Order: sequence, then C-alpha cells, then structure tokens
Amino acid sequence: MNNIFESQTIQYEIPIEDLEKIKNLILNMPINDNDFSIENIKYTLRLCPSISKYGERNGQPAEYRKQIDKWVIYLWDDLREKIQKVLLFHEALEIYFVEKFGLAPGAQAHSAVLLHESNFVNQLLNEEEKIELSKLRENLK
Repeated sequence: MNNIFESQTIQYEIPIEDLEKIKNLILNMPINDNDFSIENIKYTLRLCPSISKYGERNGQPAEYRKQIDKWVIYLWDDLREKIQKVLLFHEALEIYFVEKFGLAPGAQAHSAVLLHESNFVNQLLNEEEKIELSKLRENLK
C-alpha cells in the first residue's frame, strides 16, 4: 500500500534556472499574439474572447493544444493583465513538464505545476487580484 501512495506523490524538480527563465519571460512578455520559446520548446500565444459569437463561454481562460512543431496557448483577452500572466505561466510550465518529464497533458502535468504557480501568484498578485483569480476559477467549476 505504501508504494502506491508514494508513486502518486512524486515531485518533479524543475532546475531553478529554467524556472527563473520561464518566470522572467512571462513577467516581461507583452500579452499579445506572439511566438516564443523556452528551453527549445516552441510556443505560440493566441488571444481570444471569453465569450463566443454565439454568446457562450469560449473554452477555458487559458488552454493549450499541441500542433505539429509547437504548442499553442489560447488565453482570454479580456482578463486583467496580471491574471493573464498567471494563467500563461501555468500553461507554459505545464507544457514544460509534458515535454521535459514526459508527463501526460492534463491532470498529471497540471498537478506538477501547482506549487510553482502558487509561488508565482504570491510574487505577482495583490490580495484583490488573488480574489479575482480565485473567483474566476470558482466560476468555471
């Protein structure tokens, strides 16, 4: 039994220099449609509206898709910039874990990112923005 629990709680350690590169890139990147790379992983950022032309929610505030030679991150364009940066950091780091550690996209890679995202949020957002991010996530459930 103990081995099953241990296998579910594996921590994946990202080299601190890679983590800092990702943080600095996201913090200094303008939030607009653009291409960028992190550790030889190619990304394309695409902004999109939160509401579709049919008046329905347009997917998630941030999500990614694998293309042939790059990862495309879709990000809602009508969120506060700091909130966008948190979401972009999360998606970019999740993709990093998929590429560098072979984690499955989705829940496995998502879980590996949470501690790093929490630290990023505490570094970047004030209390009001943290509440806004929390409400955004709560409304998606």
